[in-house]
Amino acid sequence: MGITPATGEIQLDRYSELSKKGAAIAYIDTTDYFAGWKTVLHAKDAYVRYDDVDFGAGLTSVSARILEGKGKLLVKVNDKTVGEIIVRTTGTVTVPVRNVPTGIHSLSLTLANGGPIEVDWVQFR
Repeated sequence: MGITPATGEIQLDRYSELSKKGAAIAYIDTTDYFAGWKTVLHAKDAYVRYDDVDFGAGLTSVSARILEGKGKLLVKVNDKTVGEIIVRTTGTVTVPVRNVPTGIHSLSLTLANGGPIEVDWVQFR
């Protein structure tokens, strides 16, 4: 896949690792397969990891397109939490991030509580 820029829409369904329990990939719309895929986290501590993300420098926020669910997602870079997304509704949710390292690293989303939560993509700014 190569290196993915953090400032583009990161399609988590193209993951490097998916937790063995509590995580799944599914069609966004089972009547329209061309709508693409979503990542579903449905158990506490379930995660999806996406390697080789180029974080560049100066990133201050992360957005996630939420398709369904309520709860809290931890946004991690190299297993260190850089942001928390509180999911209360569908749509694009944007939150601040802190201490995002520069360069190429692994990104993960972990379900801290609630769920299930369905995510289409994430993107940093």
